[in-house]
Amino acid sequence: MPQIRRMQELMHELSSVQAAALPQIRRMHEQLHELSSEIADQKANNREFVAKSRKVLEGARPGTFLGRKTQEPFPKQDHE
Repeated sequence: MPQIRRMQELMHELSSVQAAALPQIRRMHEQLHELSSEIADQKANNREFVAKSRKVLEGARPGTFLGRKTQEPFPKQDHE
């Protein structure tokens, strides 16, 4: 029954490797959770920004250029 003994040894070795890797796996899981939360926050901010931008762009467009009317001549300046 050397195969059974070898299988038991391999299972024990695997358990040791898993136990050693568990803290690192937990840290990676926490980091992934943090990144996921950050991404969700960024998505919410982007949605809010797009909604505000749409409201601004959908607003009434100016009917005239805010400045000198092009059909009027330039004002004359006094030269002394």
